[in-house]
Amino acid sequence: MKAVVLHEYGGPENLKFEDNIPEPQISGDTVLIAAAAASVNPIDWKIRSGMRQKDFPVSFPAILGRDVSGVVRAVGANVKHFKPGDRVLALSNATYAELVAVADSDVTHLPDGVDLADAAAIPLIALTGDQLVRHATNVQKGQVVLVTGALGIGLPKEASNQVSGIINFVRNVGGSIFIASTGAIVTNRSLFR
Repeated sequence: MKAVVLHEYGGPENLKFEDNIPEPQISGDTVLIAAAAASVNPIDWKIRSGMRQKDFPVSFPAILGRDVSGVVRAVGANVKHFKPGDRVLALSNATYAELVAVADSDVTHLPDGVDLADAAAIPLIALTGDQLVRHATNVQKGQVVLVTGALGIGLPKEASNQVSGIINFVRNVGGSIFIASTGAIVTNRSLFR
């Protein structure tokens, strides 16, 4: 299998493309994803440089990365919601690789119309946003929260179930939805009623 491997802490020059890495093994609750894309997040360079080794220790050689999108190649015997050929995205570890084994609870189906390369940017940033709203801000009923850039530009209507997850969360905590839009940025306004 091909992967980008780190053998020691340092700069980006320490990341090495290798093509003889053992394939990850799957267990009963694991999904094996043939990666189409992985994203690079700030935590990746912090880990790579050694800056966060106290919080995120690394055993070398290591494959970095947290986000992946791709197509299911195989599933463990206990996996019920995914099958080979499904388009998915996941939050995992060791995603700078051709194949990524992920617990099925950390995988989600990718809606039709969402590009695999674009989808790879979603998992960790979505988790960060969720943690900020739920934990860091300790939002209480009746408070006003302004979220900017949450819907993206030119969101395809096929991705409406991702947006509706945000909308449902806001409504479940007693919030109201207001859309400020110019032009055709939001393509499916019925979603917000």
